Amino acid sequence: MKGSTQLVKDMLKEDQVGKILRNHLKMKGWTETNDPRKVGQHDWDIKAFHSKRRKTLLIECKGDSNSKYNTQKIFGAFWTSIGQVMARMDIQGNNPNKGRIYAIGIPKTWEGIFQRKARKMKYGWDFLKLRIFLVNSNKTVEEKTYRQFLR
Repeated sequence: MKGSTQLVKDMLKEDQVGKILRNHLKMKGWTETNDPRKVGQHDWDIKAFHSKRRKTLLIECKGDSNSKYNTQKIFGAFWTSIGQVMARMDIQGNNPNKGRIYAIGIPKTWEGIFQRKARKMKYGWDFLKLRIFLVNSNKTVEEKTYRQFLR
């Protein structure tokens, strides 16, 4: 019981994930180049530019939808986030020589579930090269490369 109580306490809605992530990126020197999306709008949740690195960061955020922790919904969020990134990705993807970084931002509590799913699609995950932002309810963010995430 105690574990599920902690999960509910640590739940973050998608807009909370985005807000915490925006603050984190600002502190790291990124400038947001889009306004937060409104309900029903289609596009990246966060677009940011780093002038020193000359990189654009494109992030799809996911979060808990209600107060019930549901593993099946998180599985669905995994596939939805992958599909949304792939639908918006350009032909060169996350090529390190490109000026773009594709990423997903999720609650830290989802890390294990997303890792298990990513490990089952290792070659696809290697192809996508997504950066992962793990957002905590205490407003901290952990950044992982796609390879670090598979460990």
